Amino acid sequence: MERQQRSKQEDVEYHNIVIFGKMAETVAQYMRKGSQLMIEGRLQTQSWEKDGVKKYRTEIVAESVQFGSKPKTGSEDRHEDSSESQAVDSPEDTDDIL
Repeated sequence: MERQQRSKQEDVEYHNIVIFGKMAETVAQYMRKGSQLMIEGRLQTQSWEKDGVKKYRTEIVAESVQFGSKPKTGSEDRHEDSSESQAVDSPEDTDDIL
């Protein structure tokens, strides 16, 4: 019998994230396509009507963000330790929107 080789495939989900102030600046500076992030926050749902149809949007309002492993590219060292992470805490003043 021939064994089929299976590769691990990760599921990808996209969410609307809202980040304020200095934390937003830090995330915008370091986040790249393929970056892994852990977001802690609260869910917020907004609704509106467009062309007679009720629309909804659920967002995660971030209270803290933690950076995970960096995406790998062909030019990077494959033996780099990707277990490093950087935590960004929510600022006290969240009036600034970025």
